[in-house]
Amino acid sequence: MFFTRRELAEQRPEIVEALTRALQRADDWAAAHPREAARLAAADLGGDVDDWESALTALPWRIEPVSEEFLAEQQEAADIFHRTGFIEHPVTVARAVAHTSATAPASAPKAV
Repeated sequence: MFFTRRELAEQRPEIVEALTRALQRADDWAAAHPREAARLAAADLGGDVDDWESALTALPWRIEPVSEEFLAEQQEAADIFHRTGFIEHPVTVARAVAHTSATAPASAPKAV
């Protein structure tokens, strides 16, 4: 999940879309070259190349459109945080979603 200022998403959607496309290309490259991606991660962040390769191939590291299921999960977490006092005011998660056209039909929102 990525966040940006609402003003940027609304006033400069091309920046959000360019970043989304770049992240998707990186995802595609890492999926096609898991060993090399693991070497880069280990060199940059530390750890064992084999462990990184295992993690990179096992987890869904993808930029995808926001789904109703995702919004519901995030709303549930926000509601719990509010109920327990972790956040002071209630949050409507769906209001934080920007609509871009980088990788899906214009009607599909993206997490930013």
